[in-house]
Amino acid sequence: MHWKLKSTIQRWIARLPRRVGSAAYYLLQRRLGSLRRISPLGRLEVGAALLGHLADRARTARGATFLEVGTGWRLNVPIALWLAGAEEIVTVDLNRYLKPRLVREDLDWIARRRECVVDLLRRHVDAGLLNDRLDRLAAARRRDLAGLLEVLRIRYLAPADASRLPLPSRTVDFHVSCTVLEHVPPPEVTSILAEGRRVLKRNGMFLHYVDFSDHFAQGDPGIPSIHFLRFSEGAWQRHAGNRFMYHNRMRVDDYGRLFRELGLPAEVLAPRVDPEAVREIRKGFPLDPRFALNDPETNATTDAWLVAPAQTPGVRRRAA
Repeated sequence: MHWKLKSTIQRWIARLPRRVGSAAYYLLQRRLGSLRRISPLGRLEVGAALLGHLADRARTARGATFLEVGTGWRLNVPIALWLAGAEEIVTVDLNRYLKPRLVREDLDWIARRRECVVDLLRRHVDAGLLNDRLDRLAAARRRDLAGLLEVLRIRYLAPADASRLPLPSRTVDFHVSCTVLEHVPPPEVTSILAEGRRVLKRNGMFLHYVDFSDHFAQGDPGIPSIHFLRFSEGAWQRHAGNRFMYHNRMRVDDYGRLFRELGLPAEVLAPRVDPEAVREIRKGFPLDPRFALNDPETNATTDAWLVAPAQTPGVRRRAA
């Protein structure tokens, strides 16, 4: 779909009362958008990558408590973490978007392609544990949503503000998200991370997967992944300043600075750079002054993991 048409549709739907607009947008996505043919594989792969980053630091999901920011419509990252042995996953969202029908479709996919899931997670999960939890997942997949959440040890908080959580301090092992932070205004990203630092244990970690690319380009092959970097902030807000398409356009180095300002030495892991976007920039792609001084690779980074300890080694925080 041409990006301007999609922008117009989203802006009109966003003007509807919130409950009506959310229902209309969901139906549109089911008929014409990303939910027409769904598969949990992409989010399960994100879960596997997260487990890999934990393993690189001699950490494991087994027995751990995770806090996921931004549940969305489905549960596939929490499911991957539970399959890997997580004790509890608290998942929070500003909006109660979670759809039982989509969750059931994902569970049916997992049941049909069990070996695919085993192959994906086996490097990071004990085989006996993984098979036991897959058996339990298959047995629970026809339960209602409340029953399923109980089996999977998932606590769903929505509507809830990830910057003001009803959780005690230092009770969470890992603070995680998948393609969520780019949809949050920068001051609120700061507040979410500060609250994450409060609830994380001293040896806890942040692990956030961020998509820096123009999301319109994912549905319109006629524009590059850096397309939205040409607009001033005002012009971009006119196109995408709504709850369905907001993107803060922060680049990967912006997140690094934000983490450092909070005293969190973040590592940028597995960054992917779009070579076509680099070529476009070097040929003179018009960039808004906000982005014009960045090096091409920074502007053309499409996604990466941001991983940081909750506490800098050697520095002790005062008790809350």
